[in-house]
Order: sequence, then C-alpha cells, then structure tokens
Amino acid sequence: MARSHGAASCARRGFWQTVAMKVAVIYDSLTGNTKRAAHFIAEGFLAEGHEASVSPVNRLDLGAIGAADLVVLGSWVHGAFIVGQAPALELRQRFTGVLPSLEGKRCVTYCTYALTGTGVLDKMAKVAEGVGMRHEGGLLIKRSKLEEGANLLVDRVLGNLVAA
Repeated sequence: MARSHGAASCARRGFWQTVAMKVAVIYDSLTGNTKRAAHFIAEGFLAEGHEASVSPVNRLDLGAIGAADLVVLGSWVHGAFIVGQAPALELRQRFTGVLPSLEGKRCVTYCTYALTGTGVLDKMAKVAEGVGMRHEGGLLIKRSKLEEGANLLVDRVLGNLVAA
C-alpha cells in the first residue's frame, strides 16, 4: 500500500521541507513483524523528507542514534494474555555504557501485538525514560495492520512536532 497523504499531511509537508529531522528507528523483533513495522515507519519519515535509519537492538547504529533528533523504539509484546505482558526491548540492561548519550532526546515508542498489548506502552515509556530520553507517546500496532499502524505513528509524530 502506498503512503497516503491527507490534507493534514500536505499541510505538514510544506513546513517540514525546510526542517528535516534525523530519525533513528530501533527495534527488537522475534517473528519479523516489528522489523517490518520499523521499515514502514522509516519509509514514512523518508517520504516526508526526513532522514531515517533502522537498526535492530542487537546491531545498533550508534552514529545514527547519537545524531538523531528523534528515536523510535519498537518491540514485540511478550507475556501471558492480559496479565504479565511487557515489551521485549530492554535497553538499559543490555547497553549500559554502549549507547551514546540519550539524555533529553525525543522518543516515541511502538509495540506490535497479536491479541492485546494491555499496559505495554507504559512499560515502553519507562524503558525510554530509563536511558534519559523524553518519551512523547506511543502506539500499539496490530500485527495484521503493520503498514497502517506505521503510517499512523508517523502522522501523529509529525502532527505533534508541528505544534511543539
């Protein structure tokens, strides 16, 4: 599906042609769904004239993350149905001392899920804040609607950045 550009998106495009952002998308994927969503998200930012990099959590592009104006963290949901669900991504435990300074960096999160993602976005916010980033929202993306969810995330981010 091609990325759609509604009236709000067209209005943003004019503004953002003069202010390009660098976006680093970091993901942890078990079955490939979160990876696919990460690439759809990056494509969405690229389509709007921004720079975007994508890297899995086990092979981080430290230069891109350090230079990023915005970090997008993605994870799959693990745990029992309804209770005990959590994002699989844990940056603080795996990368303390490896990551460039993330203090104050803008961050949004997403989680891909099959049945439900109850409470996972709050936990993702804590992951981002735990490494010093400023969490600015998140989105649950159903695995059967990856591209639509990715487009919605990009549209929400750009809409919020215009107002920021």
